[in-house]
Amino acid sequence: DVQGLIVAFLALAAADHLITFLVGIFAKDTFKKWVLVYSANPLRWIEYSASAAVMTVLIAALSGVYDVHLQYLIGIGTSICQLLGMAIEFLPKSLVVPKGSKYSTEHHIDGLSIPMGYTLNE
Repeated sequence: DVQGLIVAFLALAAADHLITFLVGIFAKDTFKKWVLVYSANPLRWIEYSASAAVMTVLIAALSGVYDVHLQYLIGIGTSICQLLGMAIEFLPKSLVVPKGSKYSTEHHIDGLSIPMGYTLNE
């Protein structure tokens, strides 16, 4: 049901803000290490993997996709995509740098070209 998905999306966003706030208050060293030293925020990606999945299923339902199996696939695919974004963010910054222009759109890994926003430093 659409109203339930909207409430779930907003609840996930609110829970993420609360958890991030609590981690920032009670685990300042851990928060600073992840955000400032590692330049990564795993809490953001975990929340994105859930809320983006809910939102895409909501958009699919509003667009007339009522097959529950297709909705599951849309949600799972979106969630996996967000978790892969977290994996990319965890790559060492010395390995992932903009190559060429700042709008470079390919990764080259062992001769395989993958469309992305950054390229591996070779």
